[in-house]
Amino acid sequence: MNIARALEVFLYDNGHLRYRARRGPRRAGDIAGTLKGRYLSVGLDGKRFQAHRVVFAMHHGYLPPQIDHINCDCFDNRIENLRPATNAENHWNTGLRKTNKSGVKGVHWGRQSKKWIAECRLAHAGNQCRSPTPHPPSCGRRGRG
Repeated sequence: MNIARALEVFLYDNGHLRYRARRGPRRAGDIAGTLKGRYLSVGLDGKRFQAHRVVFAMHHGYLPPQIDHINCDCFDNRIENLRPATNAENHWNTGLRKTNKSGVKGVHWGRQSKKWIAECRLAHAGNQCRSPTPHPPSCGRRGRG
């Protein structure tokens, strides 16, 4: 993406991209973007880009491989809600799955042990603890509260 070109074409307005000048049927000041899958996308020089990636690039001057919506709302493209993230960070910042029975992320019921199992992982290494309740104490994390 040509960031300088994006700055010429779009104006950032509290999470929205607006056209700076008339573009075809779009008037200056109209909100740019159409829904493509789960994200808004905008057209720039014949290519489509996810709106949150354009917003991030316009503010920071670079484009990381992944951008995370901090509050998990795909339509909230305010700059304070966007951050660069690794693939793992981006996947961790999601809501509870429909199949979650514990109400706590990272905790599941062990069929064999008949206890709740909490898993804490960091860079492929992790701790595991078992508890009769779905809220086990600290999950073996040392030095944290």
